[in-house]
Amino acid sequence: MSADYELSANGKVFKKYRGTASEFAVPDGVKAIGIEAFRNCSTLKSVVIPEGVKTIDWGAFFGCKSLESVETPNGVTTIANAAFCGCRALKSIVVPNGVKTVWNKAFYDCSSLTSIALPESLKIVGEDAFAYCRSLTSVDLPESVNKIDFGAFRNCSSLTAVFIPKRVKTIGVGAFSGCRALKSFEVDENNSRYRSDDGVLFSKNGRTLVKIPGATALETFFVSEEINKVRFDAFDACRSIKTIDVAENNSKYRSVDGVLFSKDGKKLVAFPEGMQKDRYLIDDEVKTAFLNCCPLLESIDVAENNSKYRSIDGVLFSKDGKKLVKFPGGMKKERYVVPESVAEIEPGAFSGCVALTSITVSKNVELINYGAFENCVSLESVVVEEGVESLGPSAFAGCSALKSVVLPKSVEQFSGWSYWDEDGEFCELDFTGDDVFLGCKALTIRAPKGSPAERYAKECQINFEPSE
Repeated sequence: MSADYELSANGKVFKKYRGTASEFAVPDGVKAIGIEAFRNCSTLKSVVIPEGVKTIDWGAFFGCKSLESVETPNGVTTIANAAFCGCRALKSIVVPNGVKTVWNKAFYDCSSLTSIALPESLKIVGEDAFAYCRSLTSVDLPESVNKIDFGAFRNCSSLTAVFIPKRVKTIGVGAFSGCRALKSFEVDENNSRYRSDDGVLFSKNGRTLVKIPGATALETFFVSEEINKVRFDAFDACRSIKTIDVAENNSKYRSVDGVLFSKDGKKLVAFPEGMQKDRYLIDDEVKTAFLNCCPLLESIDVAENNSKYRSIDGVLFSKDGKKLVKFPGGMKKERYVVPESVAEIEPGAFSGCVALTSITVSKNVELINYGAFENCVSLESVVVEEGVESLGPSAFAGCSALKSVVLPKSVEQFSGWSYWDEDGEFCELDFTGDDVFLGCKALTIRAPKGSPAERYAKECQINFEPSE
């Protein structure tokens, strides 16, 4: 047996590659590429998988950042969770015929991937399966597909068009969120669950607004009388939409100055990302507010008698000040210190804030939640004070300018898998991965030696420097 790799006792499972070659051929007789077999093999550029292999297991090629090509034989039937996650040099992939499910995060963050060949055997595109494949311009879903799961093509920012085949019965929330180049959805006329009207995705009966394409030319969207459900991510990434109007007789929704509310006014459902307002007042009645990215909004104000929210210097907080809910995307502040009253930074609280360059997270914050600083493209430095315990999934994903993060010994949890359900509730799964700092290519983590942050940095191949 070669010193460069390890096989199972019967020779059927390729367990571990230890070599440093740029090209490698898996030996004949192998039936499965084992769990994390090639994980973080940074020199590997090309792999040939022989005939007879049926399974590419969990994280088999996770973090192989130089991997450019993989030859996969037709006998492969399973591409497991995170199998090619983080293979950022991979430009194309052929998923073999016989594969029924592309499992969760299988090709997550394959940022150079421009083409995918999917087989007629495919039935399920799993959660985040192709999320953050930023170079992907089109995808040809075969007729066999019946489920496109949560976040399947999330933040595929070059994707321009999608055709939904006739057998698709489920499209998960966030399946196409962040797809800013997406011009239209087309749906097979024989599909029993979905339809497309002028490129907008609806349920078949027209009662549910599923998703407006991010690159829509619409400046005003009209919620018709028949619509009784607006999906949580329906207006995500729609920068052209300035106002949302609602039919007077709609029983579920109403529009107040171009903003979408529940009929009773207690829930702010959607704030148009293209709205030409630099200040917005949340009135007394509002109990729940979804403000998305709001790239033009500079200040969020709150009526004095609102029982759920308050505003501090234009930033939205819970009434007791313990939750930082939303930092307006257009606020001009470059530096911000999270107040010591805050115990939790809400999901997406700072997402898309284009001016922010520096953030200090105070010691009383227990949790930096899902996507809290996602796509803050100017953010360069972060200081997290001692006391913070957890960084949520995708907390700093897409912060492409981020160079320095100072973490204390108290940070022990680096979560990496989550989803939103159709009602906008956040759910987190048990997984630790490198998507907390996804796309932060120039990042150095500074933390005490021997801390969980040091172990995390080394596991995820992030530059590390010990702090005093």
